[in-house]
Amino acid sequence: MTATESPVLNIEIVEAPVLPQRSLSPHIATIAGFAAVLMLLFVGTFVREQPPFEENRPRNPYPPIGLQRHELQDFPPWFDLALSDRFGYRDWLLEADRRFGYTVLNESRGPLGWIGRDGWLFLDVADPNRGHVEKPSLDERLESWAVALCERRDWLRDRGIEYVVLLPPEKSSVYPEFLTEKQKRSLPASEPPSLLAAKLKTRGVRCIDPRSAFMEEKAKNPDFELYHRFDTHWTQDGALLAVRQLRNELGLTELSKEEFSPSTELREGDLGRTVGQPMAERSRRTTVYVPKAIFDTDADPAFASLLPASAKPKHLPPRTFECRTAPGPRTVLLHDSFAEAMQPFLNVTFRRLSTAASDDLERAMIEAERPSLVVQELVARKLYMTAPRK
Repeated sequence: MTATESPVLNIEIVEAPVLPQRSLSPHIATIAGFAAVLMLLFVGTFVREQPPFEENRPRNPYPPIGLQRHELQDFPPWFDLALSDRFGYRDWLLEADRRFGYTVLNESRGPLGWIGRDGWLFLDVADPNRGHVEKPSLDERLESWAVALCERRDWLRDRGIEYVVLLPPEKSSVYPEFLTEKQKRSLPASEPPSLLAAKLKTRGVRCIDPRSAFMEEKAKNPDFELYHRFDTHWTQDGALLAVRQLRNELGLTELSKEEFSPSTELREGDLGRTVGQPMAERSRRTTVYVPKAIFDTDADPAFASLLPASAKPKHLPPRTFECRTAPGPRTVLLHDSFAEAMQPFLNVTFRRLSTAASDDLERAMIEAERPSLVVQELVARKLYMTAPRK
């Protein structure tokens, strides 16, 4: 091609392809599904009443918005705790995750439960402050309990009232052979109840640490279960052993099983849901004891109005029991959930027994009841916290 020649452009006209029209139905369905999920979460979070969790605690409240620097810093984590307690269908999601961990991975996916050996379940009672130098040591926390309990003893003694502290051990300290090696390493080097009992006895506070009696009973009767396999609590056989220790401390006659009518009932363990155990595996038949002695019960005692709301949970309401044939004096029992299994034996131990679910010394209740004795029952895990002070 010479310089004077023009290039010839060959242009081929091609018709544009006709794109098929796509249906909007899948997009509409996706948007509708997403909106439905959001609505479901909204209903679950703000409308649907959440069932109680396995922690036996009230839900964390939404925190107020403060203007101080520390209030603004603390707001996000506290809001997260409050929202987590109310997140829509959180209980279903956690249950599915725990079920997967239990059935597939053979491990606990929740922060509260341990899957031990031979099908035994345990509460995670590792010291939360272990290894944290900046937080109170276990000895410092136990010392705060010792000081508080001594102050309570003194307050009661000034009013002519005896005081006894009962410290139920954790299941993991009675049945360590069913823990994994990793779980054993998570436990404190020494048992908190034993450490606290030693502190109290040097200061003249009457204290019962029944763990040694439990270990002796285990050695004599290896097949005798003192704690439920799927539950955090002791069996009524274990509770009876603790009440015998209490009666011995008070100089009362030994309690015999002949004074009760035994039967069995199906009990669902409180640890099953924690670790994701299927419903069919969560229950076991257990022995229960009904006193043959006649006693009266008041489920709505007058002193209940003197108690704070925290001492009146629905699952452990304040009550009074009266048994004319009982050898023990008029008594106030301040307790946690471990007292439930003790109740049949305590009912025939004291002529009048008034109960309140509290770690504090409920002074208004005590002044109204005018007992001769106050028994304070504190399970071992409570000792990880700093003692409540009034």
